[in-house]
Amino acid sequence: PFRVPVDYVALNLPHYPTIITQPMDLATVSSNLERGRYGTVADLRRDIDLIWQNAIDFNGPTSWIGADASTLREHTKRKFSQSGFADTAAIALDAAAPPPAA
Repeated sequence: PFRVPVDYVALNLPHYPTIITQPMDLATVSSNLERGRYGTVADLRRDIDLIWQNAIDFNGPTSWIGADASTLREHTKRKFSQSGFADTAAIALDAAAPPPAA
């Protein structure tokens, strides 16, 4: 889960698009990041959090997928906090850009 778009047809989940109106997955986030589609850290965080929220909304918070999504949400939140980048920070495509000074 989480890595690629949910193929709700192949998985026989016809109700998926009625519950999840904004699908998101890590491959799409990666593609959007590589193509410069995120202007700020907040934009990136929003899509990553959408992955976790969609999993919880569709599968329920007590399912194994929902529980994994909750764990990953907390991990992601912690990592963004540790990064030192403000939500308003612009995302540069230059991979050599140094992190902000502490």
